[in-house]
Amino acid sequence: MKNKKRILLCAMLASITFGVFEAGKQIEVSAKTNSSSIKNYGKVEKYGLPKGAPWMHVYVNGKETKTTLNNDKNVVIKLGDRDKIAFGGKLPLVGKVITDYYEVNKFSSDATLDEEENFDKSYTNNDSEGYIVARDLAVKQNKKLREKNFQDVQQYLAAVSANDPDQLPSQDEALRSGLELENMMQATYTYEIQELYFDKNWGKKDDSIKVNYRLTAKRGYTTELRSVVLAKVKRTEAKEDTYKNAMAKFRGEERNDKTETLIQEFDLTYYLNDDEWVLTTVTHSDYSRTRIKNLKDYYVKKVE
Repeated sequence: MKNKKRILLCAMLASITFGVFEAGKQIEVSAKTNSSSIKNYGKVEKYGLPKGAPWMHVYVNGKETKTTLNNDKNVVIKLGDRDKIAFGGKLPLVGKVITDYYEVNKFSSDATLDEEENFDKSYTNNDSEGYIVARDLAVKQNKKLREKNFQDVQQYLAAVSANDPDQLPSQDEALRSGLELENMMQATYTYEIQELYFDKNWGKKDDSIKVNYRLTAKRGYTTELRSVVLAKVKRTEAKEDTYKNAMAKFRGEERNDKTETLIQEFDLTYYLNDDEWVLTTVTHSDYSRTRIKNLKDYYVKKVE
């Protein structure tokens, strides 16, 4: 009976903890807790934290606190100068992401005269604008995210083929402008998708799917998601290319459609808006290999 209780207790503990890594050393991260219950290291003082996305919880010494960041003001929390602090939380489709851990005293400074009424020290996080730095946060593998990426690439190429921005998977202005500019800068193509590929190993690669919290020109500090999809496409140079039609007519030639089958890489960038990922840019280029050699390394979707 005691063994059964012990097994049940272990299972319960496992369900509320997960591992994060810092310089190869595993730190156990528990469920959310009050910052006052966390053991601090070094001199404890009140710290003003950088501004940041409200989905970001504060992690101290491996424990996720109930304290969250704010886009408009500095949140105050008691910390020891040798505590290790990180920021993260759950995002739609993506799951939980977290920054690296850093020792508080390495990024802290005395409060200014204007700040010292609210806190003793400021944790700067190396951002001159006073916002949290969160770059290239690793994303765990996610079937729903993969399916969304596949669907968005299909809709995007349908819009390109029809030269119709209204068919884009998102009506974000940057995406519409990108399609219009692409049609102006190069020959217009139509696409027939044969297969879509999503790398199973992207979590182990430098070019893996990432989340960033960064300053953008139009939206200020924004949470962004970058994802990559490969596609096997039959690409045909469209006859409605005005310039090439005019040149063929001038030379007295018939326009011949140029069709080729190739692998293309699609980089998709989304930004978070009201808990939804909005597709904002798509860039695509011919893949370095003419075919996918090891299909077992990819999730494959055949397109009818």
